[in-house]
Amino acid sequence: MSDRRIIRLIFFLACGAIALGAVLAGCESKPAAPEFDNPFDPAGPDGGGPLNLRATASDTFILLMWDQPQGLGITTYDVNHSFTSGTGYEYVATVDATTAPSNQYLYPNPSPTRMHFFQVQAFNEGGDFTLLSYQVPASALSLPRIVVGNDSARKTVASRHQEVEITVNMQDSFVVAADEDFAGAVSFPVVIPGVAQTISWDFGPAAQNGDTVRIFAKGYTAGSASAVGSKTLTVDFEPDFSVAGKPASVATRLVDLTVDTEGVTAMRFATSAEALASAEWRDPAETVVGFQLADSAAPQTIFGEFQGDFGFNAVTDWDVSPDLLQDATFELDVPSGVTGASTVIGLSGAVATVMRFALSPDFRDAQWQAYADSAAIDLGVEEGEVTVYAQYRNDWADSRILTDSVIRVQQPVSVNFLAPRNGNVVLGGVPLLVQGSGNAGETPIDSVKVDLGDGAGFVAADGLEIWSYDWNVPLFSADTPRVLRARAWAGADSATAIIDVTVSQLLVAIADPLDGAEVQADTDVTIAGTASGVLGGAPLSFVDLAVGSESLVVEGLEIWSATWRTPAVTEATEVTILARAGTGDDVVQDTITVTVLPAE
Repeated sequence: MSDRRIIRLIFFLACGAIALGAVLAGCESKPAAPEFDNPFDPAGPDGGGPLNLRATASDTFILLMWDQPQGLGITTYDVNHSFTSGTGYEYVATVDATTAPSNQYLYPNPSPTRMHFFQVQAFNEGGDFTLLSYQVPASALSLPRIVVGNDSARKTVASRHQEVEITVNMQDSFVVAADEDFAGAVSFPVVIPGVAQTISWDFGPAAQNGDTVRIFAKGYTAGSASAVGSKTLTVDFEPDFSVAGKPASVATRLVDLTVDTEGVTAMRFATSAEALASAEWRDPAETVVGFQLADSAAPQTIFGEFQGDFGFNAVTDWDVSPDLLQDATFELDVPSGVTGASTVIGLSGAVATVMRFALSPDFRDAQWQAYADSAAIDLGVEEGEVTVYAQYRNDWADSRILTDSVIRVQQPVSVNFLAPRNGNVVLGGVPLLVQGSGNAGETPIDSVKVDLGDGAGFVAADGLEIWSYDWNVPLFSADTPRVLRARAWAGADSATAIIDVTVSQLLVAIADPLDGAEVQADTDVTIAGTASGVLGGAPLSFVDLAVGSESLVVEGLEIWSATWRTPAVTEATEVTILARAGTGDDVVQDTITVTVLPAE
C-alpha cells in the first residue's frame, strides 16, 4: 500500500457492516437486524467480494479487470501485487474510479516463470478504504509458445517434418498433438521452465498446396493442464531450382542444377513437359551435376517434378539461354598502348569453353586452349604495331574474330605487372602478393621497386626477372582507387609500369540495436544491419548472426534482420551479438554488446 494512505482501523468484524463513506461510524449496543446493504459485508448475499477481480495473462502483460460498485463514493482503486500467495503484497498502481460497470489495469512485462498474485482495494475521497479483495493468481504465460523452424513469424511449410520449439513456463511437462482433441499426443518433460525446447514433429500428410496443418501443445503440473497453445501453417510445397550460379546464358550443353530440397523425397528433370513423365526419378540432392540440355541454340526451359513428403507432387521450371558469343570481348592489358615486353596479358570476356590467339587472321599454328579470363600472349620479335587476333568457342557457336593492337618497341629495360592487372578490384584488409616481370635483354636487371600509392614511395621487391611484393592492402570505409607503379633498373636505364586498381571492401555492420543498448528480458528484439560484397567480385554468399551461444535465422543479405527472444534474466546481463558476412573464402564480422534488463 502506498505511503500516502493513512491506515484507519475499522470495526468491520465487530460491527458486521461498513458504510464505505463512513468506515469509523462506531458500534451500537444492540445492532439492528442486518439488511446487507454493504456489498463488502462477508455475511451479505455477495459474500463480501463485489469487485469480482479476475486476471487474463499473455506473454507481455497481465490484464486485471474488476467490477465497480456505484453509489458508494469510491474514487480510486489501489492495485497490489505479490509473488507469494497470501503475503508479500506491494503497491503497484492507483486507478481512478469511473461510472463504467468495470475497470482494468495492465500489469506489464510479467516474469514468465513465476506465479503472480493480485489484490485490489477501493478508497473514497476521504481516504477510507475497504477490505482487500480476494487475491487472484495469474501466470505470465498461461499457454505454451510454439515456434516452427526458429521463426516465430513463419506461416508456411514445404515439408511435413519440422523442428518445433516449445516454451513452457510454469508446468513440469507438456504434450503435443496434431489436433485439438490431443488424440495420439506425445509427452515431453520440461527441462528448464521458460526456455525453448526443440522437438522433431511430423505434421502429417496434406492433399495440396494451400491446405493447413496445425500443432497443439499444453503444459501439465500434477495433473493440472494449462491452456492450449496452437500454431496453424499453410502448406506451400513448390521447390525452386536453377542452373548453378543463375547465369544469364550458358556455354555448354551440360549444366549443373541447384535445388531446394526441403520436403522433397524424389525428383526428376527434363527439357520438355512431355519428356518429364518418362524421366527417371532420382534421390533428392542440392546439386545435380551434368544435366544435358537439348541440342538447340534456341532458348530452352528445364522442367523439374518433385515428390513431396506431404503426399503430392509439384512441377516447376527454369529458363536457360545458350550463349551465341555475340557479346564476346577482348583487349590487351597495356594501358599506354606501348610496351617493350615480348609478352602481354590478353583480357577476355566471353561465355566460352575454349579460346585461341594469333598474330595473323588465319590463326596459323594457333591452338585452342581452355577458356580463361586472362592469358599471356607472345608478341614475337618484330618492332612496331602488333595486332593480336582472338576467337572464342562454346558448345553452340564460334565468336567473330576480335582484335586489339599494341606498339612494341625495343627498350633497354622493361617491367610489367602480372598480378593484379590494370583495372582489377582487390579486397581491402587482406594481404595480396603483387607480382610482375622485368627484362633488360642481355643486360642484367639491378633492382625492381614498387610504389603502392601509400605515400611510402618506391620500396624494394623480391626478385628481378620475376619479382613479387607482399602488400598489406589497406582497409578503407568505401571502395577506393589506388595507382600502383613498378620500376626496374639496369645500369643507368630504367622503365616504369603503371596500373590502376580499386580497393574494395567486404563489410558487415549491426545497425540496430546500438552498441551498449539496453533491452528488456523475455521480449522479441529485432536485430538489423547491412552488408556489402566486394566490388566486381563474388556476391555475398551469407550473413549469419550469433547472440551469445545462440545462432539466429537471418533474412536478407545487403539489408538483413533477425528476431531475438531475449532471455528471462533475473539481473542485468551483458550479451555479445556477432554478425558475420562472407563472399567466397573471405569473411568479415562486426560485434556489439547489449545489456538485458530483468522485468520490473
